[in-house]
Amino acid sequence: DRSPATVQESAATCEFPVTVADATGTEVTVEERPERVTTLSPSAAQTMWEIGGRSQVVGVTRYGAYLEGADAKTNVSGAGNAVISVEKVVGTEPDLVLAPNVVPNETVSSLRNAGLTVVKFEAATSVDDVRTKTTLVGNLTGNCEGAATANEWMTRNVRAAENATADADRPR
Repeated sequence: DRSPATVQESAATCEFPVTVADATGTEVTVEERPERVTTLSPSAAQTMWEIGGRSQVVGVTRYGAYLEGADAKTNVSGAGNAVISVEKVVGTEPDLVLAPNVVPNETVSSLRNAGLTVVKFEAATSVDDVRTKTTLVGNLTGNCEGAATANEWMTRNVRAAENATADADRPR
């Protein structure tokens, strides 16, 4: 019997279970690599695509429709201006739900009350935050190597942009 690994401990090994404290302050444990993941934002969906987890994704919002193959996933958007339909998310029978910072805590609570494992993310306000979130998604979904590769690509491109503009005038 193993105690749950923290994200830092599991980063190198990509082992389960993984326990994280999410943006709601709730400790969430993912017991085993999720086969079915529902994403509640385009950023979470795109992260799954970029780290090699597209085949695990079973639900996306209408705003993630631009991703190749997203039309084969269940649209979990609500009617009208409702971003998320709790019923549609539950209907995807996910092992894990990835919720962005903009999803109301009430929606997260409703999904948890329906028996789902939900991780809500903090807002990403820097490139470092995006790297951290990518690593976290990789750890939660068993795609650690893909997350590391995506972060390496992003770091190379950010450095290239910084180097290319280092001597440029900074308009106010």
